[in-house]
Amino acid sequence: MIPGAGPRVTAGDVAGKARALIETHPFLKNDNNSGNSGDASWIPQSNQIVYSSDKDDPEGGNYEIYTISSDGTGDIRLTFNDGTDTDPTVSDDGRLIAFDSDRDGDSEIFSMNSNGTNQKQLTKNNSWDGMPDWGPK
Repeated sequence: MIPGAGPRVTAGDVAGKARALIETHPFLKNDNNSGNSGDASWIPQSNQIVYSSDKDDPEGGNYEIYTISSDGTGDIRLTFNDGTDTDPTVSDDGRLIAFDSDRDGDSEIFSMNSNGTNQKQLTKNNSWDGMPDWGPK
């Protein structure tokens, strides 16, 4: 640790805290087994978490992408389609979310603004494309 630099926070710490919130928060936790939530990531420079859930279609298992404040308020659904949208990951500046979706029939990589607008398909092929991540700066 560098003197005066403050506590060190790792990506694992942040992911663990996001996961803990999803597992314990009453807005996200589904005590009645009516759905599942996961794939949580913090949106940088904000108090927002992005995650995927099938809570709006637990019997069909259709996962969509949502954001929520760390205090549990402001739960907003960002994607609305018949395909499964999962594995959201946020760009370093917090402006973009990459995710995978099978809305075209097989898993492809998509991106969108962090408010859900401007959704774009980035890959288009017959191979499985999933679990996107942002590269180093």
